[in-house]
Formats: sequence, structure tokens, C-alpha cells
Amino acid sequence: MPLASLVQAQLVPDPAPGASGVSEAEHEAGWLTNGTREQERDLRPPTAESGWRSNRASSPAVDVAEAMRSGASWRGPSENGAGNHSVFIDVELWRDEPDGRLWSCAFLASVWQLLRLGMVRDRGAIVAEPQLWEGEFPEDWADLPPVIRLRPEAAHFSAYRTFSVLAGRFLPVEQAVRTILSQVAVERAVTAQVQARAKREQLALPAEVVDRIEYAFTGSRWR
Repeated sequence: MPLASLVQAQLVPDPAPGASGVSEAEHEAGWLTNGTREQERDLRPPTAESGWRSNRASSPAVDVAEAMRSGASWRGPSENGAGNHSVFIDVELWRDEPDGRLWSCAFLASVWQLLRLGMVRDRGAIVAEPQLWEGEFPEDWADLPPVIRLRPEAAHFSAYRTFSVLAGRFLPVEQAVRTILSQVAVERAVTAQVQARAKREQLALPAEVVDRIEYAFTGSRWR
């Protein structure tokens, strides 16, 4: 089974406060949020009045014509567990196209982070075993195995934490990655195994997977 599909099966979207569950239709549409989307963008007043700014057009949450007939007032989206103000994030996980499902960069990056941390299993079995590679590398990344062993004697391992150095343009993608990982339910047996291994090595491991991921973002080169 593809790694992305394994992680998709472990998604448990965060329900809004007071809700009894998550809309199945929204989950299956290929989108994941960190809060509750209230109403359609067409009803939103200008930024100077509403206090909200977006980097795109919001997806529909209500019937606009019906809302206008009823005289509904616009309400901004709300972030679950927000501080004084919400930072609402709407992440596209995939898009189904004629040739099949196209996974988003943010979702594939989430899968990669989980793989680095050893948190992806297929019914308990380890996935993406390192494979020895000798000779020239292919021109297409798709022709390479997910994890490569460069030396036969090199032992494979999973990290307790990850640290990525990225260009600043990847910041929105990694914010989406953190939103996704905060809503992935890793198998309990896997979590317990990793926690027990860390304890034997006298390491304090954060309970949440998303807290084991760190970054350094770089800006333009100084001249």
C-alpha cells in the first residue's frame, strides 16, 4: 500500500469545540482544517471592517443565496484552541484527477516526517525498509526506493526528533504539515514502542509527534 494512503487512514480531524464529530463529507473532500469555517467569503465585509485577511478565496460553507435572503451576518472562521485571535488554516491534502489522486506537497511532507520518526507502519510491520543502492543514480526520483542504504554495513534507524533547514518560501507548507500531523492518530503500539525505547536511552520524548519536529528557515542571501 502507498505510504500516503497509510497515513490518510490514520487521519482523525480535530472536531470543533462542542461538536460530536467531524463532517465525513469534508474529510473525504481532501481538505483538513484547524478550526471551524463559518460562512462563505462573499458575505465577508472588507478587511478593515471584519479584521480578517486571507491568501485565497474561501471554500463554501453555506448557501450564499440562502444566507443573503435570511439576512445572515458574516462570522469569521475560528481556530480550535486559539489564543486571543484565531489563525485559521485550511489545508488541501489531495486532489482527484483523471489519472488518479494527486497528493499535495504538504501531505507528502507530513508522510516523510512520520517516516523519519519511525511512526508509519502497515498493520504493525515496518514500511520503507532501506534498500542498498549501487552504481549510477537514475534521472527520475520515482525510480529510487523511498529509503536508500549507501553502505552495506550501515544500520538503519529512526530519529527521535527531526530538524529541517529550509528556504523561507516553504514556511506555509510546513505550517500545513504541522496542522496535518496534529491530526494524525499514530498506532498506540508504535507510540508505546518508541516511548519505551527513548526511556531506555534516558531521553525525554514529547508526547505529541508534532512537537518532535523543528526547523530553521533561511532568508535571502546577504550581500
